Amino acid sequence: MNKSGMLLPIAALLLSMPMMANAQPETSAASTAEIGQTRQHSLEGRWVDTSGRGVLTFDNGVAFFSPTGEADPENTYQVALTNNNQLTMTPTEGSKKTNKIITTEIDWNKQTFQFNNGLYNFVRPPQIAEQELDGYWFEEADTQGAKHIRALEYKNNASSYDYYWWRVTPALGTYQKGVDRDVSLKMQHGFVFTDPTSSSPYVHYAIKKEGDTIHYVDRNGATWTETRTDALYQYDVPKGFKEMKDWMTP
Repeated sequence: MNKSGMLLPIAALLLSMPMMANAQPETSAASTAEIGQTRQHSLEGRWVDTSGRGVLTFDNGVAFFSPTGEADPENTYQVALTNNNQLTMTPTEGSKKTNKIITTEIDWNKQTFQFNNGLYNFVRPPQIAEQELDGYWFEEADTQGAKHIRALEYKNNASSYDYYWWRVTPALGTYQKGVDRDVSLKMQHGFVFTDPTSSSPYVHYAIKKEGDTIHYVDRNGATWTETRTDALYQYDVPKGFKEMKDWMTP
């Protein structure tokens, strides 16, 4: 075998190695930039605080915090995302003087981030269609020795609902019940709920959806769930329990 004939391929390989080494950082930098752009895009849109404090909206390098996800000049921040998960929010010139620089890390796997020592915990809210909410829902919870039962019927693309409730106190053998019909409702952004006919600033949010169950929180921090049912739920009061009526109940 002619050994001199093997030198040319080896020499060519050696000459090509520096070029390959130089190309690797460029490829790595391009990949990092692409990941950064993907993360920046993933940050865009609305996030909701699981304690009901409001909605944080990211829009092209700017973030604003408000009860319903609308722009608020007094609570607006410049946004910087570094190392793909390091988030820094700096109050803009027109923002409240009490607003401070916020730094935190985003957990992309769990789609969440928090600040102020966990006082604020933001997650991606579910996107619920108005037609999807129409129908019957139910909740039952035990609070302070009483059983609270609620049955709801959302109607007309979730623009109103009927609300039936029972409060049962087993230790006293008593219960109360009531119904509110045609309560107005407005849904925004697929997870923010208000009463358009009320002067009250009351707002509640859908923060998670698991199958036929939706988890909610309101601006006061109260939490509850509603689970879809095939028909309007009817609660059977235990025999022998006495109905307690207040002076407003007919």
